[in-house]
Amino acid sequence: MLHDLSFALPQLLRGLGVTLEIGAIVILAGSLAGFVVGLSLLYGGFVVRLAARVYVDTVRGLPVLVLIFAIYFALPAFGLRFSAFQAGVTALSIFAAAHIAEIVRGGVDSIPGAQVDAAKAVGLTFWQRLRLVILPQAVRRMVPPWVNVAVEIVKG
Repeated sequence: MLHDLSFALPQLLRGLGVTLEIGAIVILAGSLAGFVVGLSLLYGGFVVRLAARVYVDTVRGLPVLVLIFAIYFALPAFGLRFSAFQAGVTALSIFAAAHIAEIVRGGVDSIPGAQVDAAKAVGLTFWQRLRLVILPQAVRRMVPPWVNVAVEIVKG
């Protein structure tokens, strides 16, 4: 038993390192893209909102394995070749961004309209309202589901 562990431990630790590396990259990229898409769902023009909604609903409805297969096997037919690492990171980032976009949309949408009206009454611009009033409150509501997505990415 001890011999088996000493033989497998270096490979397991290498796998743990790759898992943590992929997880960190995907969570960062997915969070940035998801934040932009989530705000687009709320504040974009009609075409932007429609495109964001189609993206989020489509990706959230797909199993992540289908997305990985599509990127790794289908995109080379169009001249886009990815290594296994790149395909995994890209697919998981697209998947995470769609889920985080919905988290951002829900978090921002949960802020009472009276808060936004009060910020307007004080004379804050859109970006000031977002930065000083809406996001500080919304982030508190977004953290638990965001952590859930992060765990799902690393675990799954």
